[in-house]
Amino acid sequence: MFMCGGEASVEVRGNVLCVRFARSINVWEGDVLRFYPGVKGVLNGLGGGHGWNHHFEDVRGEAMFKVNLKEKEFSLRYYPPRIEEFEERGCYSVEANLGEQEPAVVEILRVDAFKLSVGTEHA
Repeated sequence: MFMCGGEASVEVRGNVLCVRFARSINVWEGDVLRFYPGVKGVLNGLGGGHGWNHHFEDVRGEAMFKVNLKEKEFSLRYYPPRIEEFEERGCYSVEANLGEQEPAVVEILRVDAFKLSVGTEHA
């Protein structure tokens, strides 16, 4: 998921939009282990046929993805002020419909932090 707030830099190369961002990132286990190889020993200790399982969550780091601008639709939207936030003004936003699939991550540049969730079949 790439919808959390955070730092981002954008560059256009021809028709390709390159977005580099630092925030919550959705990665697979191999990406975390590439930056934290010592965690592999912990994961191996969880094995041994005891029914333990694990997954990484709340992974924070920096990644980059690319979008071909010629293939996307853009729209200009106006968001009125949110009364519950006591906003006095609305804002405009340019949005690109990227489709149903999350953009492919081109590169995981770093992993800064993560949580390791450990459980069993019943807990």
